[in-house]
Amino acid sequence: MKNELTIQNAIHSCKMGFSGKVCIHPPQISHVNRAFSYLKQEIEWVPQIMRLAQYPHGAFSHEGQMVDKPLLEKAKRILAHSI
Repeated sequence: MKNELTIQNAIHSCKMGFSGKVCIHPPQISHVNRAFSYLKQEIEWVPQIMRLAQYPHGAFSHEGQMVDKPLLEKAKRILAHSI
């Protein structure tokens, strides 16, 4: 029960824009790390977006998704955390 609450709380914090969470008990660490880790698909998406973003043309479409400044910022965050 406590682990489920920790996971739900960490996922909610991540969705709210937080980049981490304080853990009081060691068993919480793996759950919080998992909640704040990027998915493999997100990490694989970044190089494609960064390559297309080299060309100064404002927002653009990639695989049917509009990519604008907020998504570019997300790509930069993912890149910074996955290195």
